[in-house]
Amino acid sequence: MTLLPSITIRVTKVLATYKSGKMRFRGVPVCPTTHTKTSNRDFYYITATPEQAVFEPETGQVWKVNGEAYVEEKKSHKKYGVDRYHDIRKAKQCVCVLPKTKEAFVVFIKKIKAFKGVGDGKAEVLWDTFKLDTLKHMEHRRTKTLETVVSEKTAKSLVNGYSTYRNLDYAYWMMTKGIPINIQRMIFAFKPIVNTQRTHQSGYKYSIDPRITIEENPYRLASCFSMKFSEVDQLVRNGFEPNISSADPRRMVAAVSEAIRECTKGGHTVAPYKKLLKQLIEILQKAESIASLNKSYIKPAFSIEDLAIAALKAHDKDAYVIYPDGQYQLTPTYLMENVIALRFLSMNSQKVIWENEDESDALKKAFELSPFPLLDQQKDAVVMTLENRFSAIVGGAGTGKTTVLHAVLTAYEALGYVSNLNLCPDKTTINRNIKTMALSCRAAKRMRDSINKSNDGVVRERQISATSIYRFLHETVIEDGEGKYLVVIDEASMLDVPTMYHIIINIHPNVRILLVGDHHQLPPIGPGNVLADVVNSGVIPFTELEIVKRQSGVTGIPEYSKLIRKGLIPPELTTGSIYFHEVETDYIADKCAELYALSPSESIVVASTNALVKTVNELCQKAVNPNGQAFIVTEVDYLPEFYKKTLAKLRKDDPILFTENVSVDVTNGSLGKLVSVERDKDTFGLIKMDDDDIDVIPDFEMISALELGYTMTVHKAQGSQFPRIIVALQGGYIDRSWLYTAITRAEIELHIVSTKKKLVEAIEKPPSASKRRTKLKDLLQEGVNKN
Repeated sequence: MTLLPSITIRVTKVLATYKSGKMRFRGVPVCPTTHTKTSNRDFYYITATPEQAVFEPETGQVWKVNGEAYVEEKKSHKKYGVDRYHDIRKAKQCVCVLPKTKEAFVVFIKKIKAFKGVGDGKAEVLWDTFKLDTLKHMEHRRTKTLETVVSEKTAKSLVNGYSTYRNLDYAYWMMTKGIPINIQRMIFAFKPIVNTQRTHQSGYKYSIDPRITIEENPYRLASCFSMKFSEVDQLVRNGFEPNISSADPRRMVAAVSEAIRECTKGGHTVAPYKKLLKQLIEILQKAESIASLNKSYIKPAFSIEDLAIAALKAHDKDAYVIYPDGQYQLTPTYLMENVIALRFLSMNSQKVIWENEDESDALKKAFELSPFPLLDQQKDAVVMTLENRFSAIVGGAGTGKTTVLHAVLTAYEALGYVSNLNLCPDKTTINRNIKTMALSCRAAKRMRDSINKSNDGVVRERQISATSIYRFLHETVIEDGEGKYLVVIDEASMLDVPTMYHIIINIHPNVRILLVGDHHQLPPIGPGNVLADVVNSGVIPFTELEIVKRQSGVTGIPEYSKLIRKGLIPPELTTGSIYFHEVETDYIADKCAELYALSPSESIVVASTNALVKTVNELCQKAVNPNGQAFIVTEVDYLPEFYKKTLAKLRKDDPILFTENVSVDVTNGSLGKLVSVERDKDTFGLIKMDDDDIDVIPDFEMISALELGYTMTVHKAQGSQFPRIIVALQGGYIDRSWLYTAITRAEIELHIVSTKKKLVEAIEKPPSASKRRTKLKDLLQEGVNKN
């Protein structure tokens, strides 16, 4: 091991970001002044923690690094001689360097991808004109100044490309203050800071300095950016204001904000006074206990309880609001829930008037082309959606929600909700005026297949696309208030408040909205319970489909699930295509793997905890793919240990579950199959996705999002259906809504593996969703009463 002096390198590849716990990149040595390459034989691999490098690297950047390096010499594959590999596994200094000379600036513009289109010549002219001030003009977004030398397009490219570096000095200052890198990112993305510019008396514009904002009130780190209150309190007492009073209003607002966050975990959007007071006392006691170790600490003149009571009487609308009924809500959540309520109420108040003949013709066509004959209740649901700008269709498994949706869309097309083919540049046959979506890609694909076929199997003349909500939010904005548009959200029980809010602000108020789902399923992981609040408010028009339509080859699953939803024990636990396997707790995982092995291509195991998911995944892999070809991780040079462990779990032909959104086509919960474990440069194998004709080639950044996909939690499975479901009923917080959601994932065959006692307990346990505290239902009811 060799202690390296400070070395300047250019980043050639980012190998890992802080998502994996450590940042790692590789690079080549460059001249500290001109930033030109100095060696063709030396290659550097750098590993650093957030404390050592607050700024994540990007290909093309120049960094100054030092630390102890492991040096290895290898015979060069490209030329004669030996290459030297320097592996700095714990950098002592790791700093991104900006250019200070003309030569370095030209290289900077040339190598950084964000400045694509800005050539060497333009870079030289800029430096000749402004010298070091070039970077200042880019930092403060002075496009007009830059346009005196380059075009408007180039000036914008320079300003936008420099956004990554705008906060470099601020990041180093925050590091010295002990502000974590994840909080720094939130500060730099905060729109009141990012988008605001001020004008100096000289006429030059400049951006807001976040350091000033933090120094004015360092407790904003807790109240606005969710940093732990006790950690912020320590930062303030150790650096910003050592003699701060325990009753300082800024401190109290931050403490109350954290108490609200703690009380609203688990999907709540509001916190009641009594629960909040108890939580606030705990937070203040912990903070005071830590603060008392500081020499400058001044003990408050009153008790912690009195301090908490006084704090809850204070009010800062920038941080939180207090409702007349005594409930507290964080301001961002308040804004989102109120915006949703106002939009829903506004749409609900607008009367829909069709020409009787038009509506009648549309309904006739919809009923004729329905894949199955509609019951009267289902026909009423179609009429209801046409007569209201915002409505919902809800119902359990087998009640025909998909059939009704097909008829609804046909009726809307007949009423003119069809894009003008002449306005489509690619002359596509997709109807762009109806947007259907679901949270998961798998659910979106299933919906797309079902809504585009008529009763005789003929596909719809103008195909209606269905996408994931993630894709819709990234690619779609409907600003046209004159056209006829409809947005349909399937599996709407998974809709949380932030997602509904972002959908609303992406579409014009005149766009119609239809929610489709089952409000008896598990509520969303995120805050709120939009579909249930809409239905339970009694304000928004909805139809609940309750009649299970029996078909040939009946499974019995819809009837079984309906009993469980009502808290009733089925008279026969094994019936039809439903099988109850009574197994002792210690053998549940083994039984699930045994059942999975009987029909691997049709099955998925649903479990209640991540620990159980991990165990069943390993057992299933051992049962059906014990000899699958593995990644040869020993041949991968300098691969971080975290990635080695992840790759070591995977085998060729394993099902793969994505645990994060990696693209608009591959989202959290997407499934695929690992069809290759070959490595090509910096990629690892090939995954063929189940949801569509999509291949994914994992890179370094994607590895952390991969898991075995034999088993998944109910929340991961929610929104998707599988031919054969195996429910592992063990541990965790399991109630009837959990069990109901799990068994309704099954299309053809269902296996429940559990003790009888656990199954009965789950059925009899009331749904936790009924205890979720939200405000949307109240806002809808209050809004109607006001009008």
